[in-house]
Amino acid sequence: MKNKFLVLLILMCALSNLSMSWYLQYGIITDDYGIVTDEDIRKEAEISEPQPIIEEFSPFMVWQCLRLVHVWMECIPTGDEIVPCSPGVSAILKIYDGEALYEFITRRPMEIDSCDDMISQWHHLMDGEEVACVSASYDLDLPISDNDPWFRYSSWTINRVKSHQGSWSYFVEQEN
Repeated sequence: MKNKFLVLLILMCALSNLSMSWYLQYGIITDDYGIVTDEDIRKEAEISEPQPIIEEFSPFMVWQCLRLVHVWMECIPTGDEIVPCSPGVSAILKIYDGEALYEFITRRPMEIDSCDDMISQWHHLMDGEEVACVSASYDLDLPISDNDPWFRYSSWTINRVKSHQGSWSYFVEQEN
């Protein structure tokens, strides 16, 4: 009886760890560089059901840590008005990691002052860093050039940014 209980206990622990590893497997798609924690991955899983990345839109937020070879941040007009006579803008973070160009865009238009503030916070997190991590939902990949098929453009909807200097979140208070 003792042996059966021990085998059952071991089996339950193994299954528990297996399901957790599946869960964490889809929470980050690159090395974490000591920046993204299991808790960060769990927070994203609370927003939407974990699932593997496929080559089409996915609402599940995944972390990816990218080398900051080149970084661009800008506010672009969306054509929407937030309030009368105040055009809406989206904040865009573009990161080239040496292999692909990643574009992370906010999900809703905002006023220009809010966009400028957001970009200022991103600069604070990335200035002087070699790597930054971004949590986002996948939109699509497009090739940039027929001559360079390895170079791709990847579009994502941004949720969080994290570096060794702190973090920023679209929805909740940042932890600086």
